[in-house]
Amino acid sequence: MEPLFKATLSGGFANIFAACLVYLLLHNTDHEANALWLSVGIIIISVLRIIVSNHYFTKNKYKLNSYLKLHVFLTLLIGIVWAIYEFMQHRPSDEALRNIIYLINFGLIAGSITTLSTYRGAYLSYMLPQAIAIFSVFIILDTEFSYYMAFAFFVFMALMITTSLNIYRSHKKEIELTVNNKRLINDLSDEINVREQIQFELEHNKQDLEKKVTERTKELVDTNLYLENVIDKKEEAEKSLQYLAYHEELTGLPNKNLL
Repeated sequence: MEPLFKATLSGGFANIFAACLVYLLLHNTDHEANALWLSVGIIIISVLRIIVSNHYFTKNKYKLNSYLKLHVFLTLLIGIVWAIYEFMQHRPSDEALRNIIYLINFGLIAGSITTLSTYRGAYLSYMLPQAIAIFSVFIILDTEFSYYMAFAFFVFMALMITTSLNIYRSHKKEIELTVNNKRLINDLSDEINVREQIQFELEHNKQDLEKKVTERTKELVDTNLYLENVIDKKEEAEKSLQYLAYHEELTGLPNKNLL
């Protein structure tokens, strides 16, 4: 849901600017007092929504679902206040002023697709109250032109909802692909770690084997040298005994065995 919270700042400024602009348009009219309170309400709620989103990124003390529900609730309040603003337009006799205000609202509804459609509930909570109010005004006006406008607005809203749902599905698929890619990367990383561990154990066993072979070879060499030394001493002893058998021990002269 991070894209939804990231887009809150731009969406909030758009609502604040539009609220100020609509108030200036209704200045010095019969709805000036109501317009003031409604514009202030939109500004306050927009600021609160920005604070909630900023708190999610900086503090993040609560669960994501809590931030999301509060964000959608504030978005719904903004949509309701705009709906009241729009429903007020069934009274003014200045049709040009009403059309300008509705053009601003149409722009907000269309523009909010990019900021709210990453979560379906957020866009619907913002758009539906306004759509109902504007459609009701066109019906209340009860003119041929207003009925045409109501039909055109209905087509416009159907297009907006369809576009929003497509963006939502696309974003959902993107999230699923991202999650699957992360899962695959984690699985691959785990497999690499296992292979590295096995390779390390093989290298360790190889070193142990080489060490044992070296120690065993040294033992065999030492044993071989010992045996050669024993054989040499045995041969020397045999030669000494053979010499003593045919020579006198004291004089070294040949004895009778030699004769």
